[in-house]
Amino acid sequence: MPFLGSAEALFWDNVHWNTSLAKRRAKKRRRVGYSVVSPEMLLQKLEMLELKIDRRTLTNYVKWGLMTPPEQRVGGKGVHADFSEQSFAEAATAVEFMRRYRWTKKTVAMSRRLAFVMDEYGRWDEGAAFAKMVAARQMAEEIGESDGPERENLLTAMQEDILFAVAIEYARLWWRMFQTYSTK
Repeated sequence: MPFLGSAEALFWDNVHWNTSLAKRRAKKRRRVGYSVVSPEMLLQKLEMLELKIDRRTLTNYVKWGLMTPPEQRVGGKGVHADFSEQSFAEAATAVEFMRRYRWTKKTVAMSRRLAFVMDEYGRWDEGAAFAKMVAARQMAEEIGESDGPERENLLTAMQEDILFAVAIEYARLWWRMFQTYSTK
């Protein structure tokens, strides 16, 4: 097929010519199903639920890992931030836990990360089983089945297990609150 070679050369020649004539490159297209929420809209929506925060607090929440960072774009006068639709639920959940329940930002960020990981892998049932295992270990310790150095090793292992079970429960609480705000 001798025609294919000349057609291909003509195609690439035309592509080169058209790109040199273009005034600017094509703009990136938005993701399908990605809803854009400006920071002002996000703050107004939070204010309607009586969870008032200012713009700086919203920026800090992103910096501390309490919510998903926005997509940033340059246009007009400066840099614009486009939050996803789930950012409202994440911000409302963070405000709720930090103000009402007095959680630290580290606890909220850890719970958020753990909740998304557990939801992604569908591990919520394993978390409940682990909490039951911790309770069984506590009962065994109370009965006093072990003494001496073994008892200290068991206590150290139990402390790690208890911390993990508490982290799972924090993640579960965070996920429930996030689901509540996702429907609003």
